[in-house]
Amino acid sequence: MTDSPMLSADERQVLECLGSAVVLQWNDLPVPLQRELFRCAAAARDSQDPALKTAIARFLHLHKDDTAAP
Repeated sequence: MTDSPMLSADERQVLECLGSAVVLQWNDLPVPLQRELFRCAAAARDSQDPALKTAIARFLHLHKDDTAAP
């Protein structure tokens, strides 16, 4: 997905809402699904970028107990 077209503002908003929903439900997702979502997210931009994987993992860790709606 490294060559995805530019997203419209509406599409970015949809992805932001979906992402927020996933983070809010993260602890309740089965571990295999968590791993697959993490793998897909890390590969979405540049799977060769270890900093991206680290940033995603850090974000999930920092927000693992979030329960408030975005």
